[in-house]
Amino acid sequence: MSEPLSVDFSRHARQRMAERGITEKEVRWVLAAPDLILPSGQPGKKTLRARLGNGRQISVIIVDGSEPLKVVTVWEPS
Repeated sequence: MSEPLSVDFSRHARQRMAERGITEKEVRWVLAAPDLILPSGQPGKKTLRARLGNGRQISVIIVDGSEPLKVVTVWEPS
């Protein structure tokens, strides 16, 4: 059995998750199995995107190479 992914959610990410109705489980899904990984436009950060089983698409910006993995922000692209 694999170890759970160690994740540190920024205060901003937690606020956005609450505002947008995005759960920690959904964010962890994106982190574990992204469909797409893109540069975020900010140095040292990446955008991960995945379509979940419920059809919802979630994007997550992370600090590249951080341990634990630092989640900067989260949103549902239109």
